[in-house]
Amino acid sequence: MPGSSLKATTNAINKVLGKFAGVVKALENNDNGSWSLRQDTISFNTSNERDGVFAVYPFPINSSISKSINFFFSVSLILKANEDIESLNIRILKGDEYSVGDGNIIPTELLLRIEWSNETSSEALTEHAQPHWHIHPYKSNEVEPIFKPDIKKIFDELVASEAQNITSLISDVPNEGAHPNVNTPMYKFHLPMIAEWDKDSKVAINKKLDDKNLEKWLRECLNYTKNQLEFILKKMN
Repeated sequence: MPGSSLKATTNAINKVLGKFAGVVKALENNDNGSWSLRQDTISFNTSNERDGVFAVYPFPINSSISKSINFFFSVSLILKANEDIESLNIRILKGDEYSVGDGNIIPTELLLRIEWSNETSSEALTEHAQPHWHIHPYKSNEVEPIFKPDIKKIFDELVASEAQNITSLISDVPNEGAHPNVNTPMYKFHLPMIAEWDKDSKVAINKKLDDKNLEKWLRECLNYTKNQLEFILKKMN
């Protein structure tokens, strides 16, 4: 059975992103089997410790309910040598208005990661649903505006110091394994996106991504994410 093709895969993504973000041929070949968003007139640069600097596009939120919060998204694609899809990663970010940018790099906070991997390792097949969500912690807009940037920096340092003290206290308590880690990385939790637990199948949480189901899934996924973000913003208002 023939697998995915490079042309069909990139065309599907470009078609969806063209309609969603208004960019023609959004994907850029990184020459190492990976693809990401190219620089465009609407794009910005942001960065993180893991990936360095990368391009993001504005996430189209209804301006009447956005509360002046800027949302962005990135897309990255990795293909196997035979042009089958290895993984697709979408990041939803919000502008971090309490941090200072560096040159043309805007500060952002990661809110969501949407991932679909065709990894066939035993861990991927038995432990992680495909596709899935990751939810990341972020700063609250409802609280932080009371701090000026210089005061906020002092506040953050105090919070970090107290967290370290709590961790040290817990580590000194006998039978420390019975105590939860205050820094439990819940962002590593893989939230199933299309699990079919009602079916009698051991692979009910794992689907394969190819150029046949990519276009429809990506379109509906981005639209659903947009609707949910706007729903939250309406509740905040």
